[in-house]
Amino acid sequence: MAFGWYSTLLGGVVVGTLSVPAAPKRDCTAIFSCVSPFQGLIIAGIFFGAPVFVGLLISTLLITGPIARRVRSAILAGTLSAVASLCVVGAVAAAYLARR
Repeated sequence: MAFGWYSTLLGGVVVGTLSVPAAPKRDCTAIFSCVSPFQGLIIAGIFFGAPVFVGLLISTLLITGPIARRVRSAILAGTLSAVASLCVVGAVAAAYLARR
């Protein structure tokens, strides 16, 4: 169930990015200055999204077991484990950014 929440979030980002209208013509001399929204989404996904997604999946796998033992509803257990995983990954990211 937590994977469904992550898929919904990813789908919303993709639809929101691809629905942005095309930018007017501009100077393309700088690096990454003429990247389409779809290409920008792929670049951001590779460099930022993939590590965050892997962290979410690992923390979800570790958190889901204890939550599923205590909560009878699969939907509620998946939602709680997704929220808890987001909190864990957010705390790790905040600690990393505060250290820099």
